[in-house]
Amino acid sequence: MSRVEKKYIGSRIREIRKFVLKLTQEEFASRLGVAGSYISRIEKGKNVPSELLIKAICREFGVYEEWLRTGRGPRRHIEVRLEDQVKVEAELTAKLERGLEDLAYKVEEGAKGYEAALPQDETEILAIYRRLAPHDRALMRKVLDWLLERRRED
Repeated sequence: MSRVEKKYIGSRIREIRKFVLKLTQEEFASRLGVAGSYISRIEKGKNVPSELLIKAICREFGVYEEWLRTGRGPRRHIEVRLEDQVKVEAELTAKLERGLEDLAYKVEEGAKGYEAALPQDETEILAIYRRLAPHDRALMRKVLDWLLERRRED
């Protein structure tokens, strides 16, 4: 490996360690079972990482070996998965929105059918109730509970 290649692989290891993983050299080295000073020398281009260390970095941190060696392609497996995840989430969100719209339509249609079967005074009470603010609806339920309780006592 040439001096230039050593420098670039060292800078990619530093990039992953410091900016992506946000680990110190000691923390990074500890997870790989090597000394922090060894990682420091690699990052400065003074040492070349062994094949075993390259494989360990890729395995431990989900780094693509091609990117680590050449700088080409995505850095980490998770970056590819995140792109796929965004696509899947967009598809699921669209399906969910369509499903909710369909459900809302069915509920509305069902409610219309149910209300059509109600006597006029009950339909009017429902219409009034729906126009109430949430705290007024809660008060209305308390009044109705109180009336029902009084009825049971009689």
